[in-house]
Amino acid sequence: GDIAKDLADTVKTLRVENSLSMNRTNGEVMASELDTLSLPLGSGMTGAYVELYRFVLRPDSVRIAMHARPLGLEMVSTWDRRMRIPDFPVTVPMLSDIELLLPSSARSSIEINGVKVIASPFDAVPRSKPLYVYWQTYNLTRDADGKTSYRSRVLLTPGESGPDDESVVAYDSDHAGQEESAAELARIDVRARDRGMYTLTVEITDRKMVRTFSKSRLLRLTGD
Repeated sequence: GDIAKDLADTVKTLRVENSLSMNRTNGEVMASELDTLSLPLGSGMTGAYVELYRFVLRPDSVRIAMHARPLGLEMVSTWDRRMRIPDFPVTVPMLSDIELLLPSSARSSIEINGVKVIASPFDAVPRSKPLYVYWQTYNLTRDADGKTSYRSRVLLTPGESGPDDESVVAYDSDHAGQEESAAELARIDVRARDRGMYTLTVEITDRKMVRTFSKSRLLRLTGD
């Protein structure tokens, strides 16, 4: 929206240079991407463009930097953050971060369980649409026959803490197999939930180890 207001109404397409780089603390480049995107302009613009980059990197402390620059305009937007690429030691059952996904037909979308999706950068989710939640589980316990078994649940708790007595089980699924790691996509109907902030918790019970572990994140349900 900030870009479009500085352009004439006759401009229907805008080219934007978009970059991402990941550097170690000593400045060494671990990964980078540079694209020029052609974005349509007009009354139907939503004001957002979502893209996905995927890299396989070793655990390390990194600085992620991005910029967006509309070609032909004296404008530039930058973003950077320091983070730790986590390690997943093979002796401990663990969960990845919890990702919210959006259905998408974009070139960079990936297909999970028959649904083409892209990572969502937004914490706000309209109640009128399904909530897509994605996570990965690592280091599940195998029994003497090499089999794994676990239960996954997604809990929604009003407010910014939880789970507690107000938590609602929004997803519940049992799994059995032979893989030590697994990826899962939950499609959740949130139409019956009230608007406002929620704590979303993914809870995994490793039945072979009889151990439960979890991760949480915040989201906000919007709309009527």
